[in-house]
Amino acid sequence: MFSSVIRRFAPRRRTALVWAVLFSAAITVAPGVIRGQATSDSAGTKTAVDPKLQLIGSLASSHVYTTFGYIGVVADNTQKELYTPQRVDDLMREVVVISESLIKQMEELQKSNLTASDADAVKEIMEIYKLLNQESDALRAYAKDKSEANGNAFNKLRGETWPRVAKLVGIPVETPASE
Repeated sequence: MFSSVIRRFAPRRRTALVWAVLFSAAITVAPGVIRGQATSDSAGTKTAVDPKLQLIGSLASSHVYTTFGYIGVVADNTQKELYTPQRVDDLMREVVVISESLIKQMEELQKSNLTASDADAVKEIMEIYKLLNQESDALRAYAKDKSEANGNAFNKLRGETWPRVAKLVGIPVETPASE
């Protein structure tokens, strides 16, 4: 049931070095997410790549990646009964508040003059944040009632979210190692 979810998706027994390598990989590949691509006007004059958009893409994709991992760690600790349902509720509400704030900021960014590919990337990041919020809610439900249905709901969302996170960050989609 749910413990298989944790084994498949939540980081366990990873050393700080492994996390540092993964985070470094996320930051290294993430700049391509929102490229701030050079564009050409009707005269063929190219405008420069926007470093601010590159930074936004790097930070957003790295944050999405670490938020996914954070939810997994909380899920692991929930399964081990190291966290009370109230603690899980508090932690996951924080995730939702932060994500909602970032979604609002991304909505404002969408109103600016973005290239089509940058607009698509911003939209994808927003959609992933929404999935992460759903995961947070599912984990809160599981912490309160460790039923198979709640475990399956969390598992389903984890499975839907991970491939999108991996694609955004530019890493393999294979299920994260559990041991």
